[in-house]
Amino acid sequence: MIDYQIVVANTGDETLTNVAVTDPTLGVAYATLASLAVGASVTYTASATVTQAELDAKAAVPNTAVVTDDQTPSQSSTVSTTVSL
Repeated sequence: MIDYQIVVANTGDETLTNVAVTDPTLGVAYATLASLAVGASVTYTASATVTQAELDAKAAVPNTAVVTDDQTPSQSSTVSTTVSL
């Protein structure tokens, strides 16, 4: 099992509205935030089950989260976690 923490932070200079966070890799859509104030952040958690094939390959398992809002272009972040026994 891989546990993820997805942190969405407003580092800009205006309140963001209709902030939507998705994790297409895990097939998760989190609740849309009506607004996210300047300097504020919110943390989501998710888990992924590691397959036997991923364990056998001892390869990195990628995950990507995407955030959209009404003020800025879509942003994404990807992390890869190497799995082994």
